Amino acid sequence: MATHRVSVLGHSTIPDTSGNVYPDTYSSEGVNDFFRHLCFTFLQGTTKDSLYGSFSVPENFDSAASLVIIWTAHDLTQNDVVWDFEYRCVGGDDAESLDEEDEQESDLTVTDAGPSAVHERMVATIPLTSVNFSAGDTVEFIFSRDGTPGTDDDLANPAILFDLLFEFDDA
Repeated sequence: MATHRVSVLGHSTIPDTSGNVYPDTYSSEGVNDFFRHLCFTFLQGTTKDSLYGSFSVPENFDSAASLVIIWTAHDLTQNDVVWDFEYRCVGGDDAESLDEEDEQESDLTVTDAGPSAVHERMVATIPLTSVNFSAGDTVEFIFSRDGTPGTDDDLANPAILFDLLFEFDDA
């Protein structure tokens, strides 16, 4: 048995219409203008701002599903950010609808302390319910920064998302 990670960000990932989440090059978020890869900026706010997307569960999936969040902030801070994940797995051939109105699992959250130094790599993990996933499933998801009142998100700066990884064990 081995553990694998695959990125779930891709051509189908889009931000909500709030304007508080947007794709950007890291060269415009970072201090240096050297690495110019894509990242997503989540502004600080009092709302739940989201990315929407989908991915396929790898054919060698067996168990131990989780979502790994790779992120940073460009200002020194030790306050917290709250990440939220909601999803629906759709499988089979002519068996399940891709056009549903609700999620299979919602309000999966992790509160992560901000970086202790500017632009340090941060890693947070949200455990997922493995029995919901099957090899080959299409997973539709909503990934959010939850700054709504009552949450612990007090990071006063934008959070910069580098990657979302679907982590799992194979058979």
